[in-house]
Amino acid sequence: MINLTGPDKPLNTTVSSFVANLPELLVAMQHEDQALVCIADFVDYRYVQFWVEGDLVIAEVISNVNVPDKNALTSAQEEQLREAGWQEPSSPKSPNWRLESTEPDAAFTLASRAADATTRILRQGATTESQRVSLKTFSVRGHAEADGTSRRTYREQLAALEAEMASMTWDLSDDDEVGGTF
Repeated sequence: MINLTGPDKPLNTTVSSFVANLPELLVAMQHEDQALVCIADFVDYRYVQFWVEGDLVIAEVISNVNVPDKNALTSAQEEQLREAGWQEPSSPKSPNWRLESTEPDAAFTLASRAADATTRILRQGATTESQRVSLKTFSVRGHAEADGTSRRTYREQLAALEAEMASMTWDLSDDDEVGGTF
């Protein structure tokens, strides 16, 4: 059984601990009978997130749609994500770089690819300032429905969040703590 933090009560850890424990976390999430989300918020307002529902594992890396200009992905980082096989943001329903798998080893494969994106491409953990990560794990609904209802609800919520974020003004003039993405 996985310990869920809830969407508003993150746990803080280091990037190295997050990356080292990510395969175990995703496997544990697969063994739950509910759709679970894990969001890793970094100090620069970037994030990676995961949706696990049975054998389906979805990994996402933030795109420039959801990050202040100061912390936007560079063209080189976007090219690295593309070269690493991440699917480009394609619509309001899929605004982030994305990987999806239902293969038996999906948790391990996507954990490895997300760890690479986190450390090599996003450069999280590369400096003293970028060592921290805030983790949230929570259930999207009480139980995952076989018809994909919870996934549709998640995508609807993500679209609403994107619209809300598009209207926000970012004030990063001081050292704000990591903010939530949902």
